[in-house]
Amino acid sequence: MPLVKSKGNMYSWTTHMHTHLGGQCPHKCSYCLTGDTLILMANGSQKPIKNILVGDYIVGIERKGRYSYYTKTVVLNKSKTRRYSIKLETTNGTVVECSADHRWRNNRGEYVHTIKGNETTHNLGKYCSISCISTPTKVYKDTEKYKQGYLCGAIKGDGHLAVHNYLRKDKKYKYYEHQHHFRLACKDSEIVDTVEYYLKSVLNLGCKRFEFPMMDRSGKIIKPIAIRNHTTEAYNKIKQLISPILTSNTEWSRGFLAGAFDSEGSYNNVIRISNLDESFLSTIEQCYDTLKFRYIRENKSKSKAQVIRLLGGLSEQVRFFETVNPKIQRKFSYLFGTQVKNSTPIRNISYTNRIKTMYDLTTETGNFIANGLISHNCYVQRNRFGVNPKYQGDLRIIPQELNVNYGSDKIIFIEHMNDMFAKGVSRNWIMEILEHCCKYPNNQYIFQTKNPENALLYKHNFPKNFLIGTTIETDSDGVLFGKTQAPSPIDRYIAMLEWAYYYPEKTFVTIEPIMAFNVAILSGWIRGIRPLFVNIGADSKFSELDEPSKEDIEELIRVIKDADIEIRVKSNLERLMK
Repeated sequence: MPLVKSKGNMYSWTTHMHTHLGGQCPHKCSYCLTGDTLILMANGSQKPIKNILVGDYIVGIERKGRYSYYTKTVVLNKSKTRRYSIKLETTNGTVVECSADHRWRNNRGEYVHTIKGNETTHNLGKYCSISCISTPTKVYKDTEKYKQGYLCGAIKGDGHLAVHNYLRKDKKYKYYEHQHHFRLACKDSEIVDTVEYYLKSVLNLGCKRFEFPMMDRSGKIIKPIAIRNHTTEAYNKIKQLISPILTSNTEWSRGFLAGAFDSEGSYNNVIRISNLDESFLSTIEQCYDTLKFRYIRENKSKSKAQVIRLLGGLSEQVRFFETVNPKIQRKFSYLFGTQVKNSTPIRNISYTNRIKTMYDLTTETGNFIANGLISHNCYVQRNRFGVNPKYQGDLRIIPQELNVNYGSDKIIFIEHMNDMFAKGVSRNWIMEILEHCCKYPNNQYIFQTKNPENALLYKHNFPKNFLIGTTIETDSDGVLFGKTQAPSPIDRYIAMLEWAYYYPEKTFVTIEPIMAFNVAILSGWIRGIRPLFVNIGADSKFSELDEPSKEDIEELIRVIKDADIEIRVKSNLERLMK
């Protein structure tokens, strides 16, 4: 993968940033929830917070401009403690137990404490509303009746179950051969895997897998994996299983709706299930009635199929996924990008006077959905580049960051908040960070350090696609005296010469904040390193630095450009160029 040579500063073309090193979080959050609190997972199901694992994907929210939207986030860490519990009740029937300082998102987008000492300004009050997505349901298990219902819904929706009669001839007689067929083919592997597993579990039937060519909506031929069993025994067992309609049974109704939705349903702001078979549609309606969902039947103008649409908005749509537990995860993903709008008023907040075991999660977004309410965790924050922790205190490695899947086709700035090659950083930590990057070789990694000489010790441990740069603010030790503890500019220059020798076209130089310099010396250094590009920027922190003249900067830029080296000028340089 070629390294990106896009114009603009580092932040304009880097897609992600990750920091592995930090100290103690300055917020020192201790927000906690009891272990039975239900967390909304990224596939629409729920799981008690005590059973959540690091690496699980759940639902969070992220802010874009003035509004917040639901998004998929990952659990980076999980903590456990013992605290006095506070019982929180809302008018939509939600009940949750948490610590007194646990923070919730109110309807104004602010995170406020449940109860914190005698303060009232940032606490939940009687007339406060908490942002919510739905009223939580209990966690359902896949019972025997649920599996039977799922098989019925999935096979009636997407399966083929039939007896085919073929006329055969031999030397004396003509006769009909009866062939029994069961087949299930779907482009989503989850439904095929689930039906295969449930058939084995419920009927002790095995299936053969094979490729089944079909056309997707774009007209492209795809070959998903399908299952089949052409024995008479399988036909009879499956026929007997799916014949009874048990819509009065809650578990069977849950299963049938899950199978019907996986096979014939869609979710794009609205949940719909469509089919031509009237008996199939009426069974769906009876199952909705059993589970107390509201719905309406619609006629589609372009076909004879009829559609059953779920009513009730986002809250009921989420309750559908939580209750029914369909298996195809991509259908729930349409939730992501939906704006956060719903909220529920507080009914009561009371002390329980009981100490309970409580848990908290660390997520990329800094929040999660707990019992349908939007809950805060402040351990890390996130910007458009990914995890962005603000740490202070003694340096340490952040273990949860080493669990993050970096994926592929990203441009990742590593340690954008620290210098991982600075004096005092453990060699083991540096190796752990580099080894984690090497696990995902299809990304491009950016490293910047003021100690490129120390970085040379690891030059054979870097991932395949990388850029390494250093900051050279000036060529003069005198100009920098008392302003930094970093190695001298000439030491950085010499180290970058060695980097350029080992890895030509994989280096860059940042001259920021630019300080007084000798044009001939600094430009000579740049031409010697021959970096892929040079960033030039001015001081933005009003530090009263010894800054160069406009004429010196213009001459430096001219000489570097004449050497055919790309210049990337930052906007803050305009102050010195006026």
